[in-house]
Amino acid sequence: MLPIRYSAHFCNLSALDNEAVKPYLCLAARLFNTVWNNAVASIFKVAPNGNTKLEILQCATELFLEKGYTSAYVTAIANKLDISTGNLTFHYPTKEHLLAGLVRELCKFQCQVEENETNNDDETPIIAYLLELTMFASVCMKNPNISDLMISAYTHSMSIEIIRKNDTRRAMKVFGKYRPQW
Repeated sequence: MLPIRYSAHFCNLSALDNEAVKPYLCLAARLFNTVWNNAVASIFKVAPNGNTKLEILQCATELFLEKGYTSAYVTAIANKLDISTGNLTFHYPTKEHLLAGLVRELCKFQCQVEENETNNDDETPIIAYLLELTMFASVCMKNPNISDLMISAYTHSMSIEIIRKNDTRRAMKVFGKYRPQW
């Protein structure tokens, strides 16, 4: 249950903006923040010092969250890491490659969490899937930088391909029992 699953393009967020739903959205936002922080920490805590590629990805993630994907520049990432832009572009030729790297890591982490946290009963994966969608919608409504990051992930060709493969796998796992012809 991680970000990079849901964007404002895919739902009518105004339908969620009513008083009866707000307590659930606030709870979902708190859950999302906890999950997001744990995910980012788990992804990057295994990065030993000296692993430039992971250090770049970690720094880029911090800037994407701080400024939004659109406003974060490759030169700012390189400057913050005190490396040359050429060194950064050796590992990630474009900002889109950085986004795809982040999406790939988040999808891997999502698979790990899914395996560890979902029961084998019929309802748990469906409930987890729906809660995740609610969290993303809520966070997009509340945080413009995360919204920008998610919209960017869904609109750039490299990252959307990773998301499609991951979502297809997840949909088949969660709903395949009800749609065996998939």
